[in-house]
Amino acid sequence: MTNKVARRLALTVLISLLTYALACLWSPISWSPDSSKVVFLSFRQLEDEDDDDIRYDHDIVVEVWSGDIETEKCTKLYETDEDKDLLFPPAWSPDGTRVALFEVNDEDSEGEEEGHLLVLLEEGQPPKKYPFRGMALKAKRNDPSICTVAWRPDGKAVVLNALGEDATGVAVVDVVDGKIIWQKKGPSKCSWSPDGKWLAGVILPTEDQDEEENEEENEKERDPDQEVKLILLSAADGAQKVLHTFSGDPAHLFEGGAVAWSPDGKKLCLVAPYSRPKDDDAKEEEEELINIALWIVDIATGQATQKTSDAQPMAPSWSPDGKRVAYCVLHRDRDGDDTERGSSDIVLLDLAAGDRKVLVRGRQPEPLATSPSWSPDGRWIAYRSGELHAKRIPSIVRLISPDGARHKAFYTSDDVMLKMVERLIESYHDSERPLQREPYPEEAAKLLREIRKRFPDTKRGEDIEEIEKKLEKFKELDKSEAILRMVERLGESYHESEQPQEKKLYLEKAVKLLREFRKRFPDAKRGEEVEELQKELEKTLKELHENEGPEEP
Repeated sequence: MTNKVARRLALTVLISLLTYALACLWSPISWSPDSSKVVFLSFRQLEDEDDDDIRYDHDIVVEVWSGDIETEKCTKLYETDEDKDLLFPPAWSPDGTRVALFEVNDEDSEGEEEGHLLVLLEEGQPPKKYPFRGMALKAKRNDPSICTVAWRPDGKAVVLNALGEDATGVAVVDVVDGKIIWQKKGPSKCSWSPDGKWLAGVILPTEDQDEEENEEENEKERDPDQEVKLILLSAADGAQKVLHTFSGDPAHLFEGGAVAWSPDGKKLCLVAPYSRPKDDDAKEEEEELINIALWIVDIATGQATQKTSDAQPMAPSWSPDGKRVAYCVLHRDRDGDDTERGSSDIVLLDLAAGDRKVLVRGRQPEPLATSPSWSPDGRWIAYRSGELHAKRIPSIVRLISPDGARHKAFYTSDDVMLKMVERLIESYHDSERPLQREPYPEEAAKLLREIRKRFPDTKRGEDIEEIEKKLEKFKELDKSEAILRMVERLGESYHESEQPQEKKLYLEKAVKLLREFRKRFPDAKRGEEVEELQKELEKTLKELHENEGPEEP
C-alpha cells in the first residue's frame, strides 16, 4: 500500500473515531429570532482518573443549553440519560418558542436497537418526542452520522440531515404530528430557502470500493476528480434538480457545514472542491493539500464564483445584510509549531471588495475557533472555541462583534471555567517564549474573578485561592524573566556599539540589573547562571575602566 493511500485510510479511520467527539466543537450554534439568546450543545465528561481512554459514546452526558446575550447566563434545557443517548445540534424555531434537536437512543420504546427521536423543547412544557423507525437516516451510537435539524421558515416542519458512512440523506418532518412528509437518500447539508419553497444541499461522491476487495484493489488511489453536485430540492415533494457540478478532490467536505442561502434568496455559499493543476516538481505533502474552496453560486444562472484558494474553509455563515460571509479556516500546522496543530481561525470575507479579515485567531489553549453564526440583527457572531482533546477542556461558545471590539462568553459551570484556568497554566509552562506566555497568568486571574461573579455559590473556593497564590508566583517569575531579557538586549547593544563610552554604559546597566535580580529572586532556578554572568560582566567592565586611563583635562 502506498504511503499516500495509507495516510488517507488513517485519516478516514480518525474521522470516524472522532466524529461525535468533535460534534460539540463543530456543531452549529442557533440564534433566537430576536437575537437575545443562543442555543447550543455542551457535554459533561464522566470523570475516571484511572481511564485515559475516552469512549465518547459512553463517557459523556450531552446537554442542551441556552445563553442569554445580555447577562451571559446559561440555562440547561435538556440532557441525555447517563451512558445512553446522543444528541445532535439544536435549532431555534422561527417564532422563538421552541427548540428542535435529533436524539439517538440505545433502544426505542419497542426494545429495538438505536431509537431515533425528533425532540421539541418548549418553555414550561415537557419535551415532546417523535420516534422514527425504518428511516433512511440511520445515525448510530457506535458510528454516528452528523445529524442536523433546520426549521422551515413557516415553523410547521423541519428537515433532518444525516451525513455519515452508514447512510446519507434528508427527511422533512411535520412538527405537529411528527409524520415524515418525504425523505430522500443521497442529499446532505441541506438548508431552507428564505421563502421555504426550496432546500439547497449537496450530493457527495460515495466510496464504491468494497471492504472484501483484494489488497491490490485496496491500493488503488481515489479518483482525484470526483463530482460534488449542488442541488435544489422542492420543499413539497423532494423533486431534485442539479444547479452546479464541482470537480476535484472532495476530502474533508464531511465537516464543511451546510449550504448557506443569501438573505435575498438569490445566491448560495458553500464549501466545494476545485481542480488544481498538478505540478511535477511539487513535494508530495504539497500535492496532498486538500483542494476545497469557498464558492458563491448564482441560483438563476448556476454560475459559480470561487472566493478562496489558499486555505481549508468550513462552515460559511452569511451576514444578515448579505455583504459578508463568516467562515472557519482550518490549518494543518501553523509555523511548524506542533502545539498549533489542528488550529483554526474565524475569517470575514467582504464579498464586494474581496477583502478577508481574520476576526478570531485560534491559539493555545483554545487553538480551534469554529462554527461561526451571525445573529439575526448582525451585531454578533457566535462561534465555538476549544481544543481537540475534550477531556482537557470542552468547547466554549463565545461571541464577538464583527469589528472585533466586543466579546462575550458562555460558561455552563464553574468546573468548565476552572478547566480553562488549568489549561492556561499548562500553556504558560509549555511555552518556550517569554513574551508569548506573559498573558496567560493575567487571563487565568481574570477567569478566577469571573467564576466568583458568575457562580457566587461555587464550592471550589479553596481551589480558586490556591490557584491565585500560584499565579502571584508566576507574576514574580515574569518580572525576573523581564530583567534577564533586558540584560540580553543590553548585551546585544554592547556588541553592536563601536563607542567605548557607550559600551561601558551598557555594561554598567547590565551589571546593575543582575545585582537586582539576585537580590529580588534569591531562589531563582537560573541563579548560578546569573551569578556567573555577573562576574564575567564585572570583569569586562573593570578592564574597560583600566584601559581608559586618566581623563584629559
